[in-house]
Amino acid sequence: MITVIGVRFRTAGKIYYFDPAGRQIKTGDHVIVETAGGLSTGMWFWATGKWMNPRWFRLKSVIRMATDEDETAEARNKQKERDAFKICQEKIKKHHLDMKLIDAEYTFDNNKVLFYFTADGRIDFRELVKDLASVFKTRIELRQVGVRDETKIMGGIGICGRALCCHSYLSEFIPVSIKMAKEQNLSLNPTKISGVCGRLMCCLKNEEETYEVLNSKLPNPGDYVTTSDGLKGEVHSVNVLRQQVKVIVTVERDEKEIREYKVDQLKFKPRKKKGKGGGEKHGATRRTQSLSSWKPLKRRKESRSWMTTDTVTVKHTWRQEGTIMLRDDERIDDLQRNHYGIIQRKGAFCFGMDAVLLSGFAVVKKGEKVLDLGTGTGIIPILLTAKTEGSHFTGLEIQEESADMARRSVAYNHLEGKVDIVTGDIVEASRLFALASFDVVTTNPPYMNESHGLKNPGDAKAIARHEVKCTLEDVVREGTRS
Repeated sequence: MITVIGVRFRTAGKIYYFDPAGRQIKTGDHVIVETAGGLSTGMWFWATGKWMNPRWFRLKSVIRMATDEDETAEARNKQKERDAFKICQEKIKKHHLDMKLIDAEYTFDNNKVLFYFTADGRIDFRELVKDLASVFKTRIELRQVGVRDETKIMGGIGICGRALCCHSYLSEFIPVSIKMAKEQNLSLNPTKISGVCGRLMCCLKNEEETYEVLNSKLPNPGDYVTTSDGLKGEVHSVNVLRQQVKVIVTVERDEKEIREYKVDQLKFKPRKKKGKGGGEKHGATRRTQSLSSWKPLKRRKESRSWMTTDTVTVKHTWRQEGTIMLRDDERIDDLQRNHYGIIQRKGAFCFGMDAVLLSGFAVVKKGEKVLDLGTGTGIIPILLTAKTEGSHFTGLEIQEESADMARRSVAYNHLEGKVDIVTGDIVEASRLFALASFDVVTTNPPYMNESHGLKNPGDAKAIARHEVKCTLEDVVREGTRS
């Protein structure tokens, strides 16, 4: 067993773990460590009470404590970074590259200079790197980052009047969905629930658990309840924090009026529990239905139980591919466009020629916003970014697993500032997005109804091919409203 310490190299940066090598290091001490990029100074130190088994983890050791000379060298590097930033900006203008420089960073030993930038697409900066290398006489690395990373580096003030969470203390970005805003009864106007980066505010996650508990005790608007004074009525609205409910009740002479009750004064059927994705939990009820509707497929020799593709739970391992994580049954397929790739999964629904044809058929003019209903793994928004000059693309997908693959594909192609993937239901699209907020709406809807074709036992393929979650009428109605 060894003691583990965590070292930060930036304010609110990611924590990297090291072996203190027997040194008594306190929180706030500066240390010199070796990273993949060379020697670095941990200017912000974070001590942990964490213990790990050395047989499982091979941690690099702290080289030494930072001295006054190291602090002086670090200060010189900061000045050199400012100078390098100005020089790089001039070189970008010289080469007429459509990219925005965010930050410049020297490694502690001056072995490498890193430049962080944002861009709408992929940038051919080979000539720029050669030019910079001739100036700085050292290794040059250019890293393209997304809009959230840009905001984290630059910092700023949020609408709350405080420093941005990502810049002040949030070391890693947490997943945030539109369902969190709905759960907290917030306005679904994107301008009100989006942060400086243009994405959903990270602070929506802070109160998510509290609202989930409070909402689980309340009825939904439209539900029918019985009050403590013997009246029956329909729920008009709820106040989550006060745990109060407004009910439309019928009084004398069939007159209706709105009365307010505390939740413990009402009798009603409790809400269904929700899973991580905000939808109904795929628990015993759904699994029982699957078992009753599907015949057993095969029987393994070593097992006595009959299995279907619905009921087998497989534990998967994950591997890192560049800056993203891939599951052991996932691959990255080349889209033959702008060097883009898309994550596909063995056994799941994969895109076909119809998606390629649709992306070529859709007419998206310069500066227009596009919504793709039922985006799946995000194939159509990604292809449209390569084929058109649209300003922004949004994909709506009900299946959380597919939406997660789509988000990772977006990150793989460095399209975070141009493509958003939203987890949600097509039939609620007009509630999720402001009316007439998109110029173009695309969709590759399910092409078979309940009475046509053999339904695949896997939920993902069945939802993609059959009208399980929505009908053609739903798609047309919501598309015209968006």
